[in-house]
Amino acid sequence: MSTNSLFIRLIVAVMVAVAAVACSTADREKELVEEAMRQAGDNARELQAVLDRYDDERRELAQYAVAATRGRIARTGAVGIIYPHNTIDKQFLLVNQGSQPITIQEIVPSCDCVSAVSSSMVIPPDSTSVITMTLAVDSIPGSTRRYADVYYNEKDNPERITLHGYIVNTIQ
Repeated sequence: MSTNSLFIRLIVAVMVAVAAVACSTADREKELVEEAMRQAGDNARELQAVLDRYDDERRELAQYAVAATRGRIARTGAVGIIYPHNTIDKQFLLVNQGSQPITIQEIVPSCDCVSAVSSSMVIPPDSTSVITMTLAVDSIPGSTRRYADVYYNEKDNPERITLHGYIVNTIQ
């Protein structure tokens, strides 16, 4: 066999190996996105809207971001059109998929118009807690975004949960 023939066979073998790795990585990424969508519950449509926005190379980045939400709080809650001086409640489900309990150390709202409480400060493995976030809507019309940071004893960084909506100019 000639050196040229061996070189071509080596290149073909490398290309097949690279293609196999790429396919298995793509399959795994798809599984992670599907798992994140299942866990998102009511917020899955918001995640799907992010994915549907892109049909080019940015879609891969969006899929990565969606997959990264697995096992975390569904971080945003759309409340739609809201009226000045109303009070809005939104619930966020916290799922502990780990093997150790998670302890909520503190929930810190972004301002005085927001409060947030958890149904349980200690979440055992394979259990859930509901964080209820309440927004006392101000009277300034336009887009609004308020949040609360959830701090854990077991994690270095907090999770941020966010409410967003649009305050209309009329009082109902």
